[in-house]
Amino acid sequence: MERLYTDRLPGNAARRPGLDRALEALSPGDTLVCWRLDRLGRSGVQLLQLAAELRRRDVELRSLTEGIDTRTPAGEAYFPIMAAMAQMERRLNSERTKAGIAVAQRRGRRWGRTNFFDSQANVRAANSLLREGSLAKVDIAKRLGISADTLYRRFPGGRPDPPPGAGGGRRVKLAVAQEAFLEDLRVRALRQSTLDGYLAVFRLWLAKAEAEDKAELEDWDAAALRAWRNGWACSPGTHGVRLAKLKAFCRFAVDEGWLAASPAKRLRPPRNDARPTLPLTLAEMRALVLAASSVSGSVRAFVLLMRYSGLAIQDTATLARERLEGTLLTLRRGKSGELVQVDLPDVVVEALAAVPREGRHYFWTGKSQPVTAAKLWAKRLTAVGKQAQIAKFRSHRLRDTFAAELLLAGVSLEDVSILLGHASVQTTERHYAPWIRSRRDRRVRLVRETHGRDPLLKALRPKNKALGGVAAPPSR
Repeated sequence: MERLYTDRLPGNAARRPGLDRALEALSPGDTLVCWRLDRLGRSGVQLLQLAAELRRRDVELRSLTEGIDTRTPAGEAYFPIMAAMAQMERRLNSERTKAGIAVAQRRGRRWGRTNFFDSQANVRAANSLLREGSLAKVDIAKRLGISADTLYRRFPGGRPDPPPGAGGGRRVKLAVAQEAFLEDLRVRALRQSTLDGYLAVFRLWLAKAEAEDKAELEDWDAAALRAWRNGWACSPGTHGVRLAKLKAFCRFAVDEGWLAASPAKRLRPPRNDARPTLPLTLAEMRALVLAASSVSGSVRAFVLLMRYSGLAIQDTATLARERLEGTLLTLRRGKSGELVQVDLPDVVVEALAAVPREGRHYFWTGKSQPVTAAKLWAKRLTAVGKQAQIAKFRSHRLRDTFAAELLLAGVSLEDVSILLGHASVQTTERHYAPWIRSRRDRRVRLVRETHGRDPLLKALRPKNKALGGVAAPPSR
């Protein structure tokens, strides 16, 4: 069976997800086919290391452009030569390109594609068509010979530039604009948790507006927003979330014609040095289960369910009994809406069966909001983690443990992403890439092989004790 993996990245990119996935999927007896050798590595050393790894895994290599096939003795012998030639050709091409760009720039040539709207004549033509209003925006773009995206980038919301001397947009109260934005979110059927996040930011903004007597949206230019933002007393992560919501609202205001440009566009979030949570060790899990058991059977069942299902805390807290059939758990994630199906261990199923039946849910009465139930259980688990003496315990570490253990056991990243209910495999890779076993083993092997060739380490090994301790490495 043939599988195609691609990367749309520069040849010198440090990380290439497509190549990594291709290497993970290879099994003994497979053949890795590439267009050209320089697509597999940035240097001859990398290519030779990759070839050695493929030989160790009993995988053959075939390059279409150079005609190399390591399944033949000639192809295997020819490979190192072509790897060195590929590296030299890459460097020569890079040097020629840089030299050509430098010469063109000295001659005053602008490098890159010409912007259609660099011409004022084109700007005037687009403004005229937009003001007429007789054509759809897509038709205007076709008439100008550009894409609709290009038109909208120059004219946000598809609106023409204001006449010289005119104000930025229609005057509107800040509270009215915020309510219109929230109504748009409701029409788009976004989750209530998303709306609550915007409401929290808007309440802070309105309180500041009242204190400074700035009730009009136009009163909030870039300087005013920056001054307000500088007074936020929150963590860098919360700061970034607030700023993202602020920018989304300002883009909406621009599209509605209330602002000529977004005053939040140039605001940048602070650097966030917070480290991602780590999975729990076996000793920590034992201590956590023991502490949970001392509280109640329901708390023990909750901990085991999160650990062996990978569910988020709100999905766990609101789990309905009918979602479990035998050992198969089936539900849609509340956050992403993705379908999740997980086979639970017998121990977890037995713990759930022992939870007192007080309704159709295991851990929720159904009378409160789901987010309230999640907060309540998060508080309970934090107390259990403290009792178990686990440093920096958060309920999400149970989900991290589920994902990390699967990846370390060799389960593919794509399968783990589906089990976690992520809408995109990129989300899973961003959070759990360090735990992918094949990648970890590959990095360990490459470092070990490099150390094995190091002349200083060879000189320091016990067999060289006669050299009198630290021996000078041989000259290269």
